[in-house]
Amino acid sequence: TAWYFSLVGTVYDGAARAARDWLLAFLTGRKPAALGGAALATVPIVQESMGRIEMLLASNDWLLRTHADAIDAGTAPAELSAVVKHNVVDNAIQAVDMALELAGNHGIARHNPLERHHRNVQCARIHAPSNSLLRTMAARRALGL
Repeated sequence: TAWYFSLVGTVYDGAARAARDWLLAFLTGRKPAALGGAALATVPIVQESMGRIEMLLASNDWLLRTHADAIDAGTAPAELSAVVKHNVVDNAIQAVDMALELAGNHGIARHNPLERHHRNVQCARIHAPSNSLLRTMAARRALGL
């Protein structure tokens, strides 16, 4: 179960990283006339949002690596796997949603990969076990039910 949860989280983290990579190229290459020829990447609010994406993906990296190390060492608590899957998936969805918001209409154009990455990461919401089920199971454990 632990490796399965890690695998599921890693798949969706990968989709989020691919979305981030596309977004980086878009933000540095897109130079609207309204900015006087400067790239979108020079806009402070764009930088702040990009920073949020980077924080989410850095958290995913830490969770997945630390979890894998704990599994290998035999020290991973049983509940940790569900927590890792839950948080990695949520972070991936948030990161891609932010990327889509930054890209605007360009992000949903069929010829841009971000559209596919966004669609792919949405599958995490229904990938068993769903995060709502994981939260219910955590609540039941905490409540002694």
